[in-house]
Amino acid sequence: MSRASVTTRLPALLLLALVPALAGCSGGIEARTPETALASFAAALRRGDVDTAYALTSESYRRRVSHRQFATWMRADPEALRAVVARLEHPVGPPEEEAIVPIGDHEHVRLVHDPAGWRVATDVVDYYSQATPRQALRSLVRAIAHRRWDVVLRLVPGAEREEMTSESMRERWEGEGREEIERLAAGIRIALDEGAAIEENGDHAVMQWGERNRAQLSREDGAWRIEDPD
Repeated sequence: MSRASVTTRLPALLLLALVPALAGCSGGIEARTPETALASFAAALRRGDVDTAYALTSESYRRRVSHRQFATWMRADPEALRAVVARLEHPVGPPEEEAIVPIGDHEHVRLVHDPAGWRVATDVVDYYSQATPRQALRSLVRAIAHRRWDVVLRLVPGAEREEMTSESMRERWEGEGREEIERLAAGIRIALDEGAAIEENGDHAVMQWGERNRAQLSREDGAWRIEDPD
């Protein structure tokens, strides 16, 4: 591994390691608050104490990064390490405790801890969100599953929506076109569940799904709409 690559990856490595450690740690080292976890982690890095610093990372982090890898990164670039330690020792704001909870459909809810307890920070109210291309495609899959043709209509670009109604869509997709629309929804759902990449270019986006299909989207008035799902 080159010096340049280590220098680039080291800050991210150490900061990502800290996130789950703020809620506590293992290895017999106590870190009862985010502040003490941060201070202990920075102090261990400053003195080159690999074992203590590594013990202040989470179990999930240690499954991804071995003790040997961690030690190598710590020792590879002392100058970069000192720069990271300086940042860790002087945080610019109060800590924010958070938790990420999976809720199905490969989606997660983010919660933060404030003086009143844990609170939901993710916008979960809009079940048929069009805030991002991925959310718009997920909304299409959900709307088809629930036969919400009014929602499907909302996901269609304005120019194509002029001659459509939710009733005409219902007649088409719950009749002869039912098999086709269910095939389309299943293909898009699988691609989303597998984390298919979505390429965004300004107000346009494309997601490849299946062997030859491409869902194309455009953004109108701040909302993503599906120009061509396949």
